[in-house]
Amino acid sequence: MPFPSDVLVERNVTMSIYNPNTTGQSRTFRYMGKIDLIEGSTLVDWKNVSDPQQYIQSRTIGYQQELYALAAEMCLDRRIDKIEYRLIKRPSIKLCGKDSSPSTYEQRCVEWLKNEPGAILVHPVDINPARFKAAKLWLWNVSQRILDARRDDLWLTNENACRLWMRECEYMPLCICEANGGDCGWMIKERYEERPQHEELEDVEPSDKDTLTYSSGTTFTACERKYYWRYFMSIRPQRDDTSDALYTGSASHIGMEWYAKEGIDSALDHITKWADVHPVIGMDAATKQDQAIARARAIVRVAAERWPR
Repeated sequence: MPFPSDVLVERNVTMSIYNPNTTGQSRTFRYMGKIDLIEGSTLVDWKNVSDPQQYIQSRTIGYQQELYALAAEMCLDRRIDKIEYRLIKRPSIKLCGKDSSPSTYEQRCVEWLKNEPGAILVHPVDINPARFKAAKLWLWNVSQRILDARRDDLWLTNENACRLWMRECEYMPLCICEANGGDCGWMIKERYEERPQHEELEDVEPSDKDTLTYSSGTTFTACERKYYWRYFMSIRPQRDDTSDALYTGSASHIGMEWYAKEGIDSALDHITKWADVHPVIGMDAATKQDQAIARARAIVRVAAERWPR
C-alpha cells in the first residue's frame, strides 16, 4: 500500500551548528539526526522502553524535538508543529519451560502487551518555537565543550551517571580500572570492540565535519568520560555483553522501519535477517536470542495493530 505524499519514512537530517548570538559557525561539527516518520506536520518518534513515563519526562525537558524540527525544515523543507512519541513497554515476562517454542512465547508477549496497563502509550508534544534559540545555544555550547575536552585531553567523570536507567554504565569497568591506576588496554581488547560512532547514521554521505547527534550531546553532558569511550574512542561492549534490552530495541527498530516502508510481513522478515547477521554470543546465547527476537516481533506486531499503515 503506497504512502500518502506527505509521509516520509526514516530520513536523515543535518544542519550547521552555530552560535545564535553571534552567528559564528562551528568549523568542526555538524548536527545530524534520524527521523523515524513524518506524517504531515507531525514527526513520529517511536521507542520500546522499560518505563514510558520516565522516558516522556526526559524528552519533555530536553531539546530533541526542537532540533528535529529545525533540521527537518532546513533539510526536508517540512515544517514540524508536533512530535508524537509512540511508546511500547518491553514485555517483562520471560521465555520459560511452559513455552513449547519461541513462537508460543512471542504470542504470550503479544497478549501481555495488549493487556498490561500503560504498555502502549501515545504522548504528543507541541513544538515550542520559543525554545529554538535555547536549543541552538545548547548544541553550540556542547560542541565547544567537546573541543575543550579534546584540546586539554581531559574528559571528566560523573559518578552520578554510573547507574542511570536502573543499570550500570557499560564503561564502568574501564573507569574503575583507570581510577586504580591500571592499564585499560587489555580490558578493551578482551571485552570491547570498535564500532561506528553513530551506527544509526551509517548510510549518510561523508563530510569533512564530525557528527554531533542529540544522543551523543546528552551523553557528553551526562558524563564526559562516557562520551570519550563511546564516541571519541568508538568502542562498545562486545556483542555477547549487550543487554537484552538493547538487543530487543535494535531488532524491534529494524522491524518498525520495514513495517513503515513495506508492511508487517516485511518487518518480521527483516527482524529475522538482522538476527542472523547479529547473533548473540556466549552462555545461553540461543535462549537469549530467541527471547529477545520474540519480544521484538511481538512489539512490532502490536504496534502494527495500534498504528496501521
